Amino acid sequence: MLGCSLQTSVSGVGNAMGHEFMRKDDADLAGKHKGSSEGSIEQTEGKIARHTKWLVMLFLSCIWGMVFAWGMIMYRDHFNNVSQSLVQMNIAIEAQTRNQLRLIQTVLMAIDGWLVQHPESPVVNETFFDDFIHAGKFRNESGLFINIYAVDFEGNVYDISPDNPEVDGSKPLGEVDGWKYISSKAEETGIYIARPVSGQISEDWVIPVFLPLSVPRNNMQMLMVAIKVDILDRLYEQQRKPTTRIALFHEDGTLLARAPLQKEFLGKNYAKEFKELFQHPEYSIAVVSNTPFDQTKRLISHISLREFPVMVTISGNYDDVLRNFFKNLSVLIILSFVTSVAVLFTGRQQMRLLVEQAHLNARVSRLATTDDLTGIWNRRHFIELMNHEFERSHRYKTPLSLLLFDLDHFKSINDNYGHQVGDETLIIFADTVMKNLRSVDFFSRFGGEEFMVLLPQTSIHMAKHLAERICKIIQQLRIPTEQGEISFSTSVGVAALQSTDTTPDDMMLRADKSLYYAKSNGRNQVGSIELEVI
Repeated sequence: MLGCSLQTSVSGVGNAMGHEFMRKDDADLAGKHKGSSEGSIEQTEGKIARHTKWLVMLFLSCIWGMVFAWGMIMYRDHFNNVSQSLVQMNIAIEAQTRNQLRLIQTVLMAIDGWLVQHPESPVVNETFFDDFIHAGKFRNESGLFINIYAVDFEGNVYDISPDNPEVDGSKPLGEVDGWKYISSKAEETGIYIARPVSGQISEDWVIPVFLPLSVPRNNMQMLMVAIKVDILDRLYEQQRKPTTRIALFHEDGTLLARAPLQKEFLGKNYAKEFKELFQHPEYSIAVVSNTPFDQTKRLISHISLREFPVMVTISGNYDDVLRNFFKNLSVLIILSFVTSVAVLFTGRQQMRLLVEQAHLNARVSRLATTDDLTGIWNRRHFIELMNHEFERSHRYKTPLSLLLFDLDHFKSINDNYGHQVGDETLIIFADTVMKNLRSVDFFSRFGGEEFMVLLPQTSIHMAKHLAERICKIIQQLRIPTEQGEISFSTSVGVAALQSTDTTPDDMMLRADKSLYYAKSNGRNQVGSIELEVI
């Protein structure tokens, strides 16, 4: 028997002893103190929140990932379809324009060839030209309603076969500066294309096309065809779709014709504005952010006529040609947004339900495993834990000790001060003992004023020191009441696992005998009847 007056130097031993033997599975079984259930609930809430958050984020990532992937694929497909449509239309317009220019080239070269064979011809007012142009219905059948002229060295223009016989063909109709508009491709085709003009040879806008005479005569140096821009525009309009625009550029960037026709832009050079377009590969789509004609973003396809110094472009309004795509994408985004909001709301509700369920489970678990008054393990759960530790200590041959506390004269506290003070005494006792235990120790209210502490990895000598220190601390406690301060003490029985023990009841029986021994010898002390321990 050891009295509580025994002087020890083991302050803090209860918190430090046996730490070298602590294992992870000890800590896993240590959620037994008062307040541990609250911490467990907080951990459960955090775990539920994290899992719900990650699940919601994963689901939303999948939704918006599919939206993004669908948008990219559909945009690519729609863009490719629009591009193919524009390129095919461009090819058709380019072929039509090439055929018209080849027709003009053929006519001019035929006339030049005839003049070479007839050096005596005056060029102007030649009967052959009248038959060639009018009798052959060239103007009507050409589809361009073109006129053929002769140009002298001063730039004066003469109608070589006037529609009106009363018109004197020897008088100039006007003048042009086409010979100043020379292209490098003229050496290959023999013809030159000038910028559109108006009011010089016709009140309407025309595109002059020149062919130098092989044998100049009578001061005439060139043949010229004037393509009427409004007639060319009508031909383009027959193939143009409502959302597209057709333009015919000279290779240097000068606008020759456009459908729909906007005459204020004709003859102006747009090489700077369309620099990137002209450098872009042919038969592919370029995106021009701000076109000079209508200041809109457009998709543009362009093709150069190899043998002629011109380029045909087909453009579509970016917003118009992709309208269906953006409409479908907007619907999908709205549906995805609504789904996301629903998922967030459902996730929040689900998390709330899971937290409530966790609270309910924790409450049920607490009611099943803890003492309502002190918050420490109850007798039933303590016995389960003790069975587990008993088997493990036996298996690994590790020490295991047991403390059995009994509050001295507790009945007199209830009788003299009331059960409320008695309950407060039990709570203060449990809190005090708990502060002096390790996280791997198990503390339980065993019944009434009896408490048990199971000490894994602890020899009987260390258990005695801990019991003595707790016994001394309890003796120093004071509890204020209406009748004044009261104090109380405790008696402790100590037992340790022995090799002959077959069940935890063997340890508990020795601890109970040790407690009886301590109480029989005056209380407020630690008692032990064991002579040999493992």
